[in-house]
Parts: sequence; structure tokens; C-alpha cells
Amino acid sequence: MRFLLTAVGTNNNSTVAKYLKETPDNYVVGTDIYPAEYIPASFEIDKFYRVPSIYEMEDYKQSLLNICKKERIDFLFPVIDEEVYFLAQNKHLFEAAGTTVCCSSAESVGICRNKFKTFETVKENLPEIYTKTSCLADVDATKLSFPVFVKPSSGRASNGCKKINNKAELDLYMTDIDASEYIVQEYVEGEFFTVEFVNDIKHNKFVSLVRQELVRNKNGCGVVVKTVKNEYLEDVTNRLINLIGFYGAGNCEYIFDKGKYYLIEINPRMSAGTDYSMRSGLDIIENQIKIFSGQEIDIDKNLKYDKIYARRYETYELR
Repeated sequence: MRFLLTAVGTNNNSTVAKYLKETPDNYVVGTDIYPAEYIPASFEIDKFYRVPSIYEMEDYKQSLLNICKKERIDFLFPVIDEEVYFLAQNKHLFEAAGTTVCCSSAESVGICRNKFKTFETVKENLPEIYTKTSCLADVDATKLSFPVFVKPSSGRASNGCKKINNKAELDLYMTDIDASEYIVQEYVEGEFFTVEFVNDIKHNKFVSLVRQELVRNKNGCGVVVKTVKNEYLEDVTNRLINLIGFYGAGNCEYIFDKGKYYLIEINPRMSAGTDYSMRSGLDIIENQIKIFSGQEIDIDKNLKYDKIYARRYETYELR
């Protein structure tokens, strides 16, 4: 099989590249906005292309289409949130070129991307994991109970997220943003959990693995994690994902505080911690391929729990 991985310099797709290359017959092409000599993973795959940023949408789309046609790509794996949503909206163009874009529908990805829509859906259907949420432009700051948490309604990697302690801080924060594109939530502190999953709607099968984030960096990525058995989070994630009609691989993040789990967000793609799940027996990558090939996913009952994993940085000489 022939694969195209976007943003191959990220933790997500550098992990995918590593596992795909363990199968000798797989041909793996990677793209990124940076040159190959900046990206160690570019030397571990079969072909690398530098492409425009997703924010240059038309050039980005045409560049990927050209690569798919030239390299006869079977499966395209996007991992940056903006890319996932854009490519979900343009699946038909890639299908015409013979390439399957491995992401859920544009409608379900759109709910994940718009955090206000996410929490409105949760409020109506799964109030037990709801975090009180409002559009920042609609709130009366004099009636807020501080501290609060503000973040972009379509952000990622914790960019723009901030704890606000009082009205003066909020007024200052709002001077540099468009408040209509931000949400404000009740502030919750506690333990962080990520549920990585694959949902096979066609065959009504769902598989997931929960990890507790023991150390979390400023971008919201767990750098030391522990896999745990948590049937409640597995079940509520299953219900949430099927509620919005999401299929394929993704992950949900939660905070646990005072006996309650609060949803943080739904990420409509493989997580930066995919390697943790792979090492614990949840084959996210193989199951992702099966879903987009129309096959039934595997429900592995031999997942490894109570395993602690840590990530470290390594130095590569690239040139």
C-alpha cells in the first residue's frame, strides 16, 4: 500500500511513518511545510515533499492532489486539525484521484473543531461531562465567577488558552482578540486523562485506551503517561463519538476533579501520544486502515494497563 502523511515532522505522523515502514511492502510519502533537512522523519520514509501551509488553502490542496496522483497514493493521513477539517471537506477531489482521505465526515469533524458546538452538544446529551461554556462575546464579565478559562473556539495545542483571574485581566485579554471566536468556561483543576479510540460505525465496533497524563507540557501533550483501565471514560467516550457520528481514529481529553470528569475537547485525528497506545497493544494505525478500507476493526482484549511511558528529546545530525 502507498501512504501520504501530512506534517510528517509532528509526533503524530512521525510515529505513523515508523510503524508503516515496519511492513516492507508499504511505500510512505511525507509532507511538511519545512525542508527535509529540518525533519528527522524525512530520512526514514521513501519520499518527502515540502508543501505550502494549510493557510494557503488552494496551493496546499493542489500540491497534495499533485503528489497523490504522481505517487499513486492509496491512503492520505492528515494530523493537523486545520488540515483534517479542510481535507474532510474535499474528500471527493482526492477520491477522484484514487486516494482515500482517512478522516471522518466534514460534519462530525466540524463539531469537534468548533468547541462551542462541541459543548452545546454535550450539554444537551451528556451533561455529566459538561463544562459550563459560553461564547466570550455574549457574556457579562461583571457576572462571571472568576477564575475562568478562555480559549479559541477552533484552536489547537493550547494556543491562546489562558486562565483569567479577574475582570481586569479579562478586559486586557480581550483587547487583542475577536471575542466572537473565543469561548469562556468555568475553571476546573485536576488530573488529565486522554482516551484514544477508533470507531467503526459500519460494523458497530469501538475500541479505546485510557491514559492518565502524569506530566503534561504547555501544548497540552502528555510527556509522561500511565495507561489505566477506566470503563466509565471508555463508555462515555463511545457514546459521545457515536452521538456526533464520528468514525475513524481520534481522541478525547478530560479533567477529573472532585469526583467528576469534565470534557476538555475532542480531537478528530490521531493524538501526539499514538505511540503510547501502539506500545500498549491498541493498533490505532492498522485499525484506521481497516476502517477506510471497509474492513472490520480488531477489538484487542490484550491491552496493557498500568504501564508508564515517557517521551524524551533526541539529537539528530541532519546535515
